[in-house]
Amino acid sequence: MTTSESWLMIIGMAAITYLPRFLPLGYAHRIRLPRLLNMALSYVPIAALTVIIVQTCVIRHGERAFSADNPFIWGALAAAIAAYVQKRSMVTIVSGIAVFAAVVALTR
Repeated sequence: MTTSESWLMIIGMAAITYLPRFLPLGYAHRIRLPRLLNMALSYVPIAALTVIIVQTCVIRHGERAFSADNPFIWGALAAAIAAYVQKRSMVTIVSGIAVFAAVVALTR
């Protein structure tokens, strides 16, 4: 394969990767969604993040891990309480990490 063929292949692969992502976003401003659908779609990011966090906290090695020595559950619980009480992102993150680290240090 020559150098020009290689560059042509790279440019072609970039276009094939880029276009399916750009086209929906490039024309999305022309589409008006119903208000109810817009409200429903506003919950998608938090729902997806919740699934990721819960799965990380309660599933270890393909098994459910609901036990008192699971540091992920304690860290998530501390972060949830801090988020509810303080409503500040940095406090939530720091408290969750601190409790997680404390439980890891105490259980090892």
